[in-house]
Amino acid sequence: MNFIFFFNILLRQSISLEITSEVQTLYYYPGENKYTPELRYYVPFEQHLLDSKDAQFNIELMQEVKVEKHHLPFISDQTQLYYFQNITSEQDNMIMVLDNSNLYCLYLIKNYFLNQQLVIIPHFCNITLPYQSCSNLLQIKNQIIISNCQLNSNQVAISIINFDGKVLDEKVFEIESTCKLQISYGDSILFIYYQNCNSDNFYKMEIDQVSYQYTSFKIYDISNKNDDKVNSTYNQIEYINICNKWRHNILYSDKIVYYNQEILSQPYFLDQVNSTILKEFLFCKGHQFILYIDNDRQQLKFDDFDLNVNFSHYINSFWIDKILVLHRKDQIIAIINDQIQQKIDITISQLVPIINSTYIFGLYQGQLRLFKMQPPTHYHSFNVSQKIIYLIFQRLYNLFQFNLGQLNIEVLNESEPRIMVNKQDINIFQLTTEEICLEQAQISKNLPINIKAIKEGGKSYSIKSQNTEAYFMNFDEDSKILHFQKLNDLTNVLISIQSNNLVNLVFCKFGKVIQKYKIKILPNYIDISIFQKTNILIFSEDCIQYYKIENPAQILQKQIPQIKKIIKVNNYHNEIVILYDDCSKSNLLWIFENNLIIREQKYQSYNCTQTQLINLFSFENEIIYRSTWIEKYVQEGKVVKILEDVEQSLYLVIVEVGNRLILKFFRYFKNDFTFMYNVPAYNFIFELSATYKFQSGYLMLNAKNQGKTFLLVYYLKNQAINSLIYVTEIDSSPQFFSYYDIGSKKIAFLRDRKFQFSILHQICMNYTFTQQGSIIQVKQVSLVLNTLINNLTTFLDVMIFSLYRDYSLSLLNQKMRIIKNQDLIDWNSITGNIVNFKVQSSQNITINVPLNITQEYFSCLYFESNICLRDKYTIEIKSLNIKNCFTFQITDSQIKKIVFNQESLTYSIFSNEINFVQKFIVQVNKDKPDEFTLIKLELSTQLIDQVWKIKGIKEIDVIFMSNKLDVFMYYNNCQIFGLFNNLAVYYLFDGAQLSNNIYLFLHWNYSYIQISVVSFNNIQLGSQCQLKWDIIQYHDIKIQKKIEKIYSHHFHKELKQLQIINLEKREDLFFIKIALIYKHYFTLLYEVSFNQVSYDNLVIESYRFLRYEFNTLFLDLLYADNNFLVLTLQKDSQEYIHVYDIKGDMKYKDYLDSIQRIESFKYKKIEKFNESHYVIYSANSGGVYFMTLNPFKIECQGQCNETANLILTNDVSSLSLEIQFKNSSLFNVEFTIKSEILLANLIFILIMLKLEKRAKEIQVNQYKIGIE
Repeated sequence: MNFIFFFNILLRQSISLEITSEVQTLYYYPGENKYTPELRYYVPFEQHLLDSKDAQFNIELMQEVKVEKHHLPFISDQTQLYYFQNITSEQDNMIMVLDNSNLYCLYLIKNYFLNQQLVIIPHFCNITLPYQSCSNLLQIKNQIIISNCQLNSNQVAISIINFDGKVLDEKVFEIESTCKLQISYGDSILFIYYQNCNSDNFYKMEIDQVSYQYTSFKIYDISNKNDDKVNSTYNQIEYINICNKWRHNILYSDKIVYYNQEILSQPYFLDQVNSTILKEFLFCKGHQFILYIDNDRQQLKFDDFDLNVNFSHYINSFWIDKILVLHRKDQIIAIINDQIQQKIDITISQLVPIINSTYIFGLYQGQLRLFKMQPPTHYHSFNVSQKIIYLIFQRLYNLFQFNLGQLNIEVLNESEPRIMVNKQDINIFQLTTEEICLEQAQISKNLPINIKAIKEGGKSYSIKSQNTEAYFMNFDEDSKILHFQKLNDLTNVLISIQSNNLVNLVFCKFGKVIQKYKIKILPNYIDISIFQKTNILIFSEDCIQYYKIENPAQILQKQIPQIKKIIKVNNYHNEIVILYDDCSKSNLLWIFENNLIIREQKYQSYNCTQTQLINLFSFENEIIYRSTWIEKYVQEGKVVKILEDVEQSLYLVIVEVGNRLILKFFRYFKNDFTFMYNVPAYNFIFELSATYKFQSGYLMLNAKNQGKTFLLVYYLKNQAINSLIYVTEIDSSPQFFSYYDIGSKKIAFLRDRKFQFSILHQICMNYTFTQQGSIIQVKQVSLVLNTLINNLTTFLDVMIFSLYRDYSLSLLNQKMRIIKNQDLIDWNSITGNIVNFKVQSSQNITINVPLNITQEYFSCLYFESNICLRDKYTIEIKSLNIKNCFTFQITDSQIKKIVFNQESLTYSIFSNEINFVQKFIVQVNKDKPDEFTLIKLELSTQLIDQVWKIKGIKEIDVIFMSNKLDVFMYYNNCQIFGLFNNLAVYYLFDGAQLSNNIYLFLHWNYSYIQISVVSFNNIQLGSQCQLKWDIIQYHDIKIQKKIEKIYSHHFHKELKQLQIINLEKREDLFFIKIALIYKHYFTLLYEVSFNQVSYDNLVIESYRFLRYEFNTLFLDLLYADNNFLVLTLQKDSQEYIHVYDIKGDMKYKDYLDSIQRIESFKYKKIEKFNESHYVIYSANSGGVYFMTLNPFKIECQGQCNETANLILTNDVSSLSLEIQFKNSSLFNVEFTIKSEILLANLIFILIMLKLEKRAKEIQVNQYKIGIE
């Protein structure tokens, strides 16, 4: 054979594997951003960073941002800094400084980012407050603030004022001379509390958000767990954190008091023993992190993590996008964990964060110092090739733990492209047709490729790409094609517009027009939309024409007048946006029962006549994206168009630079609007047209190269290097391309005035080769690869795996051309399955086919193991001809399995009850076979699901549950615990008895068979049983080498059944024959042997494939023994029984085809009935039919002297064999059933013989294992 399929037998305990992981290489174009699902940092590669668990990583966590100098000599570093939002009419923000009673403007912060940078501009203003000695300013809204001003040594005014200095409301509090009054504000609630005072009272006031007046006032008492008033041990309140009107917490130095008035009537107390609490973070967002000092260890801690930093001269701390910022008197420290920290030595008295950003600022020597925190991100860019180490943070809310990895970064040049092929072994799988299809990404890492030729044995064969098909269709010359799509499996529809006056619909099947339809467009035409495939919407200024395609002969229509004038229509994948002349808009969301579902809303934009998309706007050379902050991006050229993939939140900005177009790709994800990369053009020049398509991440556009027009298809979810996935030449006029079926990645375009279809990501070619002796064909060839990018060419060696698909009947051994009539046919010498047999002869010659189903039958509601359920109360053991009536009911739907144990003469009937399995044991009397007793048992008394199936293995019962997870096992009705708790694929399981209490079990573990030899010891303790088991031997049968590649890729998920079909002793060895039955293509049959005493020395003796008929799939295993295997296969919704003769040696090939095919009438299990006959049950008729299963035989009835021909046929061919007879007369020595009467007599005789021999049966060395 050209290909060997072999196994490696492994003892699990003796195997150890050492795996060396190869360092991955990532490819970038300069300036490209790549998304990763996890947050990451990157650092240059240094080996010690990987080797040491305590390595310090040099990562810039904060970066100082230069700002324009704006020196105010009268302002000292001790003045108070503030950040107020939405101060100006343009909603800009302001950095301000308070000096006694004067509030100065320092910098204006625009409400947008420009190219992802904060825009900060010097700005001066002076606001005089109504009182002296003010501090603690809090913003209510826009230019309304709360001031905390000292009136005198004993009075403090808490005032609501505006930026004109006008007091809107105030309340005066009496204080002690040493006291301070502090305030906290949020959600219209103001808390006022004392510090450094004897009083422990604090106050709650509510502020009206229209009049800005105090509307309520009350003293707030804190009670502890015993409802006692807070005493002096609470120390002073450090801070009050307000989430909303009902939820807040109060921070003390050693405890936190939580209030949630929505769900709790009393506060909740959290005591931090022997600790000093400094700050609490994220409380309002449902997560709590506490920064505190462990006083016992003098360690600064964040939650349970030691920070290992100096906390002396602590001033404040901030939690900025997962970075902890510590502000000390002479230092700012940014901390991720104890391995990732950054320190800046600077003396700043106050730091203030800019809300909803990563910026923080302070004053140093009269100058503003601005710092930007740099947390790990999902997006990363590289401009030079390098080796790096990456840090992966997988926790959502903190970054204290991380994993390390290593990467090679290679930065490529778009102007110097090359085909980058995968270096590892490339395996191509060809299973059922001559066409070979493979994923483009399987071969090429970057550019779209075609297979130009195949090199084999020094010769080159040209290959024509098979991934396109042509479809010719006539259309008018002056028409513009709008849409071409599949309406149903057979019908296509072409939609075109003609001179803005007519819309033409053309329906066709197989390239022939079956229906035409014309739609007249109303005046003042705006646009046309194809919505949800079958809805046509024609927009005019004052009307929408709606047409619904039900089928080619039925098109519904209606007109929807518009009150407002339509000026523009934007088409998206799953909605249509209609813009009106008053800058309002409507969103057409879906169409229900021929009614348009439209949602109207006021459109808010800078200029509605210029807007294109919902959140993205363009003005000359800049684009603006609206989110939490407005983000502006200045482009190097003029923005001419923006495309949006609404479903995927992807954006394409088309910029004109000189005489060329640049396509900039942006992505919005997790509140980040990020530039990803410039769409690579390579040797093409983009053309601006209205035919661009952008949907589900796919971009289709037209481009020029050397005067020709090409269609380029990009998948923008890929990186830049492999974003271009398809290139083909198309017609320049008329020009059309579109998605034909986006679900199957199929596109349509015009070339040579024909509609061409192509499947994206896929390359197909026709290639065949034949190696007749092996079912699995293997050939190594070299592919010649070509791309239209600079017409580059390269070569790639691949391994092609194929299944032998020639089902023509032929002979591998020509000596078989002539057979003697008394000889058995050597099926190993014949290829191709056999459907019919026929003898060409004038003599009286008959053919005894292997499987012959007679017309003799009996009826049963359920039949198995010779037990017939006649009705709800009656069972009959057919081979013994005895009946018994139950005192209870049992139905055929309840019965899950009937098992016969020949040694003990017991029949076990399993029925599925509500939450347990009922087991009835029918014990036949050995001395009086016509008598039996009934034993009733309950198994699995706490089943939580329905029983799927039950398998009987001598004294062991295995119950498989329908949840495909649980398996229950019993030995002599005693439950087995802990033996097979974690079966990989639980239903691929079988077993056999080796001796009295020794059993062999097989189960499948994805790529190998696990064999366990187990001994059982059943101890009866009164009414309870205690079962002990021990695995005394263990083996793995693993599939290895080349077959594993095709096996693991296609077949391991196809395995439907694992079955022991024969077990026997030969001398000092056990031989076991195992069938691996797959859903498609074949069953794998092999025989192993092992020592019958020690159960070791496991050896694979032989194997063979049982090939299925072409284009069939496995449904059921009807019967198997050492000579035959009978399967039910399905072909084109029709079920057939296939018989395989599996005895004999495999001399010429490694597979067998079926030698008989008959139509199945829902036939189920075949069982041995007596020494000469079998029975088969038909679910169609409920009849149990007698049948025979014997080797194929040719018989001469009388004297045969002439040569005859045996004609074998199947669906694709026929084969003629010559039959030679001896000169002497031949008589039929085979017994043939010719009448129903003769059959009945035979059955009666055999039953009587069997009853007489029953008591004298002796044990034989050969065990035949029945199947389900």
